[in-house]
Amino acid sequence: MATARTFNLELDDVLDRLRSAAAELERAGDPEEIAETAAELLLALTRSSEAVIVLGTRFFSRAAATSLQLDDDAVAEVLAAARGRTGRATQVELHAGGEVIGTMAVARATEYTGSDRQAMAIFASNVAAALDSAEKLRSAERVERAHELAVQVLLAVSSQPVSGQNLSDFYRQLAETFGEFVGADKVVFWRLRDDGKLAPIQGGFGVDRAFLSKLKPTRCEPDGDDLASRVVYQDLIFRANAGEPPEFGYVLETLGVSNAISVAWRAGDERLGLIAAYDSRRPTGFSREDTWVLQKAALAAGLVTE
Repeated sequence: MATARTFNLELDDVLDRLRSAAAELERAGDPEEIAETAAELLLALTRSSEAVIVLGTRFFSRAAATSLQLDDDAVAEVLAAARGRTGRATQVELHAGGEVIGTMAVARATEYTGSDRQAMAIFASNVAAALDSAEKLRSAERVERAHELAVQVLLAVSSQPVSGQNLSDFYRQLAETFGEFVGADKVVFWRLRDDGKLAPIQGGFGVDRAFLSKLKPTRCEPDGDDLASRVVYQDLIFRANAGEPPEFGYVLETLGVSNAISVAWRAGDERLGLIAAYDSRRPTGFSREDTWVLQKAALAAGLVTE
């Protein structure tokens, strides 16, 4: 009887902590806020000294003693201990849409019980669902804003000169606008030259001389089976994120970027080149919706030459 009563008390305590954590999590908004909140809630839920949440290449952490983020070394120690299954550290994956979207890990001085691990697993499903919903909402908002982008491009085309010394500035402003809508650190226009080669246009967004030096003119032909030819002439929508097995993964390595998307740039039936975005600001990289946004923007940008 005493054992059963003790178990029930422990179970009630765990359920109370779970309900409290779930209620607090619902107040968080965007994915970053959800991850930050979840890291803090993990400390109380599992009575841990340290908590880490991994989303792509980003880390969200919290230390119970200081209520501050952990430094890189401390984060690495928690993750290593959790993978090593020491008993004083544990981790659980975050699943959404049939995919692993991240990991949660905690550590403390005493060993974790089965109830602790079960509570963490249940909370992980709440965190994953919250992150998934927030990302879908953000995607829907970006699609809606993509329609606004088309209008902005049209306004830019009508108000900016497309010849002479202001041409580079025009493309730079256009690239910056595209970068904001797809969440990219870098955007480059690649123009198809008369000699059949594809070359970057001066005036990209977020690019310096070191990065531009990696962008070499490349052969681009209607019947070519290389990446550039397929994007420009066959309307291939290219998307590659680090950690995935893309067909053209060498592109990321050559350019030294984490991820990339590119779409055809055209004016009606005339093939102008392609537009590429590199290094997504989101931990999960570029999404399919990002490629749609960039494609819509590229079609509007094609009016520059009409």
